[in-house]
Amino acid sequence: LIMGDNLADGDNYKIDIGLGAATIIGMGILGNSFGKNKPWSEGQASMFSFWGGIGPLTTALVAGSFSEDPRVIGLSILAGGAGGYLIGNAVNKSDSYTRGDVRAISALTTMNGALGLFIASDIIEDDVEENLGQWALLVPAAGIVSGALIGQAWLKNAELTPRQGMTTIWSATGGAVLGLGVAMLINSESLTPWYAIPYATSLGSYAIAVQM
Repeated sequence: LIMGDNLADGDNYKIDIGLGAATIIGMGILGNSFGKNKPWSEGQASMFSFWGGIGPLTTALVAGSFSEDPRVIGLSILAGGAGGYLIGNAVNKSDSYTRGDVRAISALTTMNGALGLFIASDIIEDDVEENLGQWALLVPAAGIVSGALIGQAWLKNAELTPRQGMTTIWSATGGAVLGLGVAMLINSESLTPWYAIPYATSLGSYAIAVQM
């Protein structure tokens, strides 16, 4: 945000690295203070971490869809971090999730985000005259947000243990590998089956694991 387009000029990168190191250490100390003094459960802390991560990623994708200005994208990342923590706080106040629930929600968010990323790649590959490449970044952003919201609705009152949460992640991963094998057998020249089939099998395996 501070350096903008001047990042590569002269020794400016040293300033950027120094500021980055200082803010990382500072936020680490602040996070440590929160961990010591806030009466958060493991589930609440996990929810803060979850939204604190996907918030900046989502806002950066949205900002990148209409601007290439580093300052705009930098500001969007900072705003997304703050907004993500506010959303996490609101979720923690309205519902109770365990650490295992958040792991399962993260798995679905990753699946939907990856699906959006591949769809965007498909759009960019086919983009010849309509100049949709930059706007395609909205698709993975929508995938991330939809995965988070659907996951929260799906896992509400599930009360999964951390191990059960990991089981949903492994199930989704195994389903994706199975789907990739099926896509290899089909061996389509189009990109679509290479991500659509693994997503479908991954989602199916994930759903079975959650319900069990």
